[in-house]
Amino acid sequence: MTRPARILPCLLACAIPAPAVAAASVFRAQPSGPPPGFEQLEEPRELVVDVYFGGRKIGEAFASSTEGRLRFRNPQEILAEIPNVKADDALLAALSGELPTNSGLVCSKTNEGKCGSMAPDVASIIYDEDRFRADLFVNPRYLATVGQSQAYLPVPTAPPSLTSSVGMALSGSSLGPTLYNLQNRTVIGFRNARLRMTSSVASRLGWMADDLVGEVDRRNMRYSAGLFWAPGMDFTGQRRILGAGFGTQFDTMADRDSLHGTPLILFLSRPARVEILVEGRLLTSATYDAGNIELDTSALPNGAYSVLLRIHEINGAVREERRFFVKNAQVAPLGRPILFGYAGLLANTRPKHLISASRTPFYQLGGALRVNRSVALDVGLLGSDRKALLELGGWLIMPRLRLRAAALASSGRDKCALLQVGTGGGGPLNFTFDIRRISTHKGEALFPLPSYVVSFDAMAPTAPQLGNGSYTQVTGSLGYRLGPASLSLVGSYRADRGVGADYSIGPAVEWPIVNRHGVQIILNSSAQRTNSTTAAFLGVQLLVNSGHLSVSGSAGTGSLSRRGETGSSVDRAVGSIAAQYSAGSPGGTLLGFEAGADRSIDSSSLRAIGTATNRFGNLRADILHNFEGAAGTQYGLTLQSAAAASTHGVITLAFCCVKIAACMSFADRGRRGGHFGNADRRFAGYLRRRPPGIPAIPKDMTQGIRIAIQRHAGLESLRALCFGAPLEQSLIVMDLHKSSYG
Repeated sequence: MTRPARILPCLLACAIPAPAVAAASVFRAQPSGPPPGFEQLEEPRELVVDVYFGGRKIGEAFASSTEGRLRFRNPQEILAEIPNVKADDALLAALSGELPTNSGLVCSKTNEGKCGSMAPDVASIIYDEDRFRADLFVNPRYLATVGQSQAYLPVPTAPPSLTSSVGMALSGSSLGPTLYNLQNRTVIGFRNARLRMTSSVASRLGWMADDLVGEVDRRNMRYSAGLFWAPGMDFTGQRRILGAGFGTQFDTMADRDSLHGTPLILFLSRPARVEILVEGRLLTSATYDAGNIELDTSALPNGAYSVLLRIHEINGAVREERRFFVKNAQVAPLGRPILFGYAGLLANTRPKHLISASRTPFYQLGGALRVNRSVALDVGLLGSDRKALLELGGWLIMPRLRLRAAALASSGRDKCALLQVGTGGGGPLNFTFDIRRISTHKGEALFPLPSYVVSFDAMAPTAPQLGNGSYTQVTGSLGYRLGPASLSLVGSYRADRGVGADYSIGPAVEWPIVNRHGVQIILNSSAQRTNSTTAAFLGVQLLVNSGHLSVSGSAGTGSLSRRGETGSSVDRAVGSIAAQYSAGSPGGTLLGFEAGADRSIDSSSLRAIGTATNRFGNLRADILHNFEGAAGTQYGLTLQSAAAASTHGVITLAFCCVKIAACMSFADRGRRGGHFGNADRRFAGYLRRRPPGIPAIPKDMTQGIRIAIQRHAGLESLRALCFGAPLEQSLIVMDLHKSSYG
């Protein structure tokens, strides 16, 4: 600083007259308060203010205002207008007193992003004097949770309706007979009741029923009678019976897609957009009102993992919260226990008999309870006139680990134990192990073995599920991702009483080295060791996609040796090449063709596949010719179609698949952009521009799908609505694996 600049303050101080300095000292010493004649400014002022909660006006209120404080004249009226509020004396007391106005938190251009929000212990306000507006904030513990609808779908009022799915399979070879199987699944629905039948006509077996059952839904309970499958246990598998029973059902709940997930509760002081991310990937985004909100988790996948909640508030502020989320359809939903009971006669399968009931009685009782977010328990009692089995089980679900343990004891002195351990799938290291020990007193099956009809979804259980005699079994897999490469180790071991142990173990490595412009080149290596053979492979795989055409191929060397056999070791070049072409015809049929050649350790073959899909169904034809061995030429033909009928007419369910794809596409567009209104309008336009030859879609169907889009429902809800809405939700419509309530 220069010398003139340093002496300038001194000169200014000297220029102030002494009386003025004295007057200033006297003024500072005077007590604060309004000037004489303005005392009324300190008195309370009566006002009418607009009261807002969560960014929305909930009413007007008389209030008195003093400097920096506001008091409501009728706090009870304000309390009654707060949405989802819990009645509490502490909250009423806080609203009855003088509330600081916190005017410094009123949003303006100078404090954007740091305003308009508070987190009070009980209640507080931000009062804008210029607009006579009071924004009210309440601690989340005084607000009820606003979540997914817990209501069940209303009982349908539609007239009777019917759906029928048909499938046909034909296979054979040039050196053997031709086998066929014709399958049918029919559902007749009326209001909350339905009749289901799954049957088949097969070569050498005749006409047989897999199930023939009547069902009635009464809110959370489903009552069944007829021929059906009882759920069974971990150690016994399901059992088909001719009888009756009841069980808890969630198919008709409005929020069944997110029912089995851990509730994600989030407090929002004002409307906000919430994004849910897993490992940096955006899975869902939606806008919610203020309050304690239960987020929609229907789009989240099964598993146990950490999620990131990113909240974009209306004032521009962005905050993040981390939560642990669990979604597992195998355990009871939180707060909703499961109960079931079934009794009847065990039913078997006899050729050329539609229904074949035995004389063996059967009963099963059980229940499941979700204790908390991490622990679930279940119990089951199953038996016949000869034996009773009791099973106790539990789940422990942690951020990176899932554990299932179960134990069984029977009146016949049988004992069983099960331990399943697996990771949640969120990190580079993943593993699953299944360890079970079955010990039967007489070396026989735990329970009479069932017989099965090859049908739409009658998947025969494995031997470990059936408990066929005494044995010990361990299966497991271990995988690790290292950049683009993946390493895995898979193994199994089984030892039956009186039989030698079987085992299999082997590693595998997959390393993509090129992935660009529709071309992938992958290095593959694998090996396997069993109790009788040793095999290995080393090679490269090529994948090329271009428009309607895709080409795949592999080349390498393989080896196979059998222990104990002289000259059984084989080493030779192996490989395959295949081309696929798909295109749509002018009539709306999607055609696909595939041709390829394979050379393995012990065979060389050519294959060809053709497929056709349209609104009437789908057709597939396969042919395979082996140049080595005595298999000859093998062929297969499959056909699937379905139809639904009601007072609206007949609609093929194959066309419903097209509508499902369409409404899912529109819903996904809306979900990504958060604009479900646009998705709704696009879908409405799609309905108006239906392709030629497609029947008009009934009004109740279009309304159901549009409501689903507006509520950004999940895939299962949209599937159910697309299939079931023309029948006004009066029946269950099946896909190839399970039933879905429309």
